[in-house]
Amino acid sequence: MPEPGTPVAASAAAHPTVQTFSTPLSPAATRVMLLGAGELGKEVVIALQRLGIETIAVDRYPNAPGQQVAHRAHVIEMTDGSQLRALIERERPALVVPEIEAIATP
Repeated sequence: MPEPGTPVAASAAAHPTVQTFSTPLSPAATRVMLLGAGELGKEVVIALQRLGIETIAVDRYPNAPGQQVAHRAHVIEMTDGSQLRALIERERPALVVPEIEAIATP
């Protein structure tokens, strides 16, 4: 706990576990790709955006709820490993969150 009167920025700098993120849609943005963009995915996208994270929603059908609020959306067959790999290589997310079980895994 910081001492009373300690500026918040100084307090955050003293704690290495505090994570800062860049501005979404900027070259240095932290990007998270969500595989599955239903209603639960939509809530995850909104929570990530509140943290300043650029969101990419992926689903097998267009206009899934999470795709409607994400920064970018893609429609692919997530059980097709080559499509999934190509999209991940193109978007280069810092993290991929599998929100559904119907995805290609090695």
